[in-house]
Amino acid sequence: MSRVDWEVTSAASPRCDTKEQTMQPLFTYNVVPKLPGQLEPLREMVYNLWWTWEPSARKLFRHLDPELWDRTNHNPLRMLQLSRQARLEEVAKDDDFLADLSSVYKKFKAYMGREDTYGKQRKTGCSIAYFSAEFGFHESVPNYSGGLGILAGDHCKSASDLNLNFNAVGLLYRHGYFRQQINKEGWQETVALNQNFHHLPLIEVRVEDKPLLVDVELPGRTVHAKVWQLAIGRIMLYLLDTDIHENNPEDRLITAQLYGGDLEMRIRQEIVLGMGGSRALRAMGIVPDVHHMNEGHAAFLSLELIRRAKADGFEAVATARAWPALSRPCSTWARTSSGRLRRRKVLAMWLRLLPTASATASWVWPYWSIRAR
Repeated sequence: MSRVDWEVTSAASPRCDTKEQTMQPLFTYNVVPKLPGQLEPLREMVYNLWWTWEPSARKLFRHLDPELWDRTNHNPLRMLQLSRQARLEEVAKDDDFLADLSSVYKKFKAYMGREDTYGKQRKTGCSIAYFSAEFGFHESVPNYSGGLGILAGDHCKSASDLNLNFNAVGLLYRHGYFRQQINKEGWQETVALNQNFHHLPLIEVRVEDKPLLVDVELPGRTVHAKVWQLAIGRIMLYLLDTDIHENNPEDRLITAQLYGGDLEMRIRQEIVLGMGGSRALRAMGIVPDVHHMNEGHAAFLSLELIRRAKADGFEAVATARAWPALSRPCSTWARTSSGRLRRRKVLAMWLRLLPTASATASWVWPYWSIRAR
């Protein structure tokens, strides 16, 4: 039985994305094949990207259905959703496949349960929060554009191998970056993506049995971001998504595309990443000892940490000490005349977009002016 999407719509509650009212789905039902009991370990493994760096796991998924494996861009979850019921019943009786499945699953459980890792053997360790605009683990999860995302993905994989107390934070883009292909004339062209998050190994984060939403203030309104989690071996990546019905159409586009939109949209993305990401961690009870910013895309995290410190009573936090210490890890500006001009233009837009701009300017601007010279 192949997967089918069923949508139930209502004429009584349309949502206006444009000047014309359009019918929107109220519910989406995902109909998938029933997984035989012998294949149940597959379900657990497809929801953890450990398989992306384990050759035997990828070989196992490919053997399940080579054609479907290629057609789904090597996405094992989507492959299971689209598999024929007859094929699943067939491999559930294949002794060779079941032996391979048992071997791979034992490797997975052994990896997840190891006690001799660096993180387990340390008597003391710190909690690390890793912020990045993109993460690249595998082509089936297109939430990256290039080198920065692959670097972030490798850092996550290494943190998993070391078994660190490590939580990564990013944004979940509906349209990813883009996909490149060669057309019949031999020219490179780009193809836009439109991802269905239920086709990815994502699980919505729930607090008190409700989906976790975090609020971020923008001028005249509050933006809400839904939080998803993605298991990377032993560590977790949390992704923020503003494409939800609680937001207006403009704000739903904040997480539409990686590095998409104009400069103002980019800054909105960075506000949601830095401030919203920090608030998401706190809402889940995660209090990091160290915050790492992969380049400057999460720079607003610095402002959020200073705001929180002052709100908690640390009035002695001084600009001269706090701001340089917090901003140093994400200082990536070019030391050129055009870079100086861009810094001043970006800061002006920051202060316009931040709802507390008047209060923030008094301690941000003196330091920024020194940095811009």
